Amino acid sequence: MRLLLVAGRSLLLQVAHPTVAAGVDQHSDYAADPWGRLRGTLDLYVAGVNFGYPDGSLAAAERLRRMHGKIEGVDGAGRPYHALDPEPFAWVHTTLVDGLLLMLERFYGDVEATELDRVYAEMRQLGLLYGVPEELMPADRAGHIEHVTRVCEEMLDDNEVARGVLTQVSQPPPPDIAGLAKPLWRLGVAAPSRVLRLATVGGTPAVLRERLGLTWSDRERRELDLYAALVRRTVPLLPERLRLLPKVYAAKRQAERNGAPPARPLPA
Repeated sequence: MRLLLVAGRSLLLQVAHPTVAAGVDQHSDYAADPWGRLRGTLDLYVAGVNFGYPDGSLAAAERLRRMHGKIEGVDGAGRPYHALDPEPFAWVHTTLVDGLLLMLERFYGDVEATELDRVYAEMRQLGLLYGVPEELMPADRAGHIEHVTRVCEEMLDDNEVARGVLTQVSQPPPPDIAGLAKPLWRLGVAAPSRVLRLATVGGTPAVLRERLGLTWSDRERRELDLYAALVRRTVPLLPERLRLLPKVYAAKRQAERNGAPPARPLPA
């Protein structure tokens, strides 16, 4: 569930890429249905490709590529694009991997460098599974960090789609739930949206924050550190059903029923 704390940051890095922004702007319903888009990503990418639910990782990877195979157009500069063009397709994968690593370092706990290296290596294999070119994924985590820095400096920029993401992170619209009163939603979401905005802006590389005109003060940094410490201390106390995304929990139970050996977890 802690992945949700870096979801806004990963999406922001994705749509700051001009090709990805064009595809999202022209083909995605994220603005009209952000909760549906988030649920679809979690179900297909996290539960499906990562954990093989319900019919295996390869089947989910094939569905992901078929879905992206329909996305093409012309960007704002008049350049044709396709969602499976290697460089932007690889960048989306890179942002998801980078978000996972950031989540582990900030919201998970004392994860050793060797464990982060293992996570990166496993996620690199996952990228190969759904068609990210091997040469566009650095061989190790150190190379990955350098790659993210370089792309942020040379490729990413301000655009309307990125602005829309920031607005929805700061003021999440109510989900489509019958009987949910908007005032009640605004009251209940005030604190979580504050944490999400802090996690998004605080996790965004400084060079991109500057291009987006986002401020980041020492007070906000200390506030995020406090929230992160609270998450690290309290989440491990929750039962597994509440710690795991629902379909990831289902995937784990399915694997156990099928006799799969348990995955080697990171330290709690």
